[in-house]
Amino acid sequence: MLKILYIGNSFSIDGLEYSVEVAHNLGVKDIKVGNLYYAACSLKMHLNHALKKSEVYSYFENDGNGWVTTENVSIDTAIKSDDWDIIGIFPGTGDGSMHSGHEAYELLGDLIEYIKSLASPKVKLLYSLTWLSDKENPKKELALYNGNQELVMSMICDRIREYVIPTNEFWRIIPFGAAVQNARNENILITRDGYHLSYGLGRFMAALTFVGSITDVDISQISWMPTGVTENEKNLAVRFAQRAILDPYQFKQFENK
Repeated sequence: MLKILYIGNSFSIDGLEYSVEVAHNLGVKDIKVGNLYYAACSLKMHLNHALKKSEVYSYFENDGNGWVTTENVSIDTAIKSDDWDIIGIFPGTGDGSMHSGHEAYELLGDLIEYIKSLASPKVKLLYSLTWLSDKENPKKELALYNGNQELVMSMICDRIREYVIPTNEFWRIIPFGAAVQNARNENILITRDGYHLSYGLGRFMAALTFVGSITDVDISQISWMPTGVTENEKNLAVRFAQRAILDPYQFKQFENK
């Protein structure tokens, strides 16, 4: 069984909601996904909760029979609960940090070391490229740059190249943000509240991006769709996810529809 644990927030919930269904449909039948949720949790906040062994997370687990929720779980408890093959990190901005800023990454190395001290030696680590709010209702980070999503996304990619990749600790960067930006560049509404992904197309596209990034499956072969997603939307989700996987750091080169 492929066992994946995410240390995340509401964005990891969006990103993983349909991951098991997508994986099963594409032939990855033996999979378990765990997801730790604390609202808007940043890298620094994750580390602080970890060091204090704070039981503040909601833990969601899906082994093929739907999501089961356990409240008041700590990071160390979740890591020790199974022999995880993969552990992912999803950064947030709940402490006021910004994904495009330098200070957000100051304690990344400490968080990595904490995870590795508890996890199996075989574990592979994932880092998540986030997405931004809509231009029409920009959150703080985007508002500082007049709603220029591509500029801020490029800055975030620079920070990943500067702080994340050089650690040589991450097996894959999951390009959720690239898939979202690819959709936005074709004027596709991908969020439900200007920030979180839409329950249908947005979360489906994120799941395709995730499964396609960690496996060798051809996501274009997907036949399952969440309720409310049309065949045309399914094809769009596949296209945007494929583009992101091909090049997580480029949002302009794919202009042909």
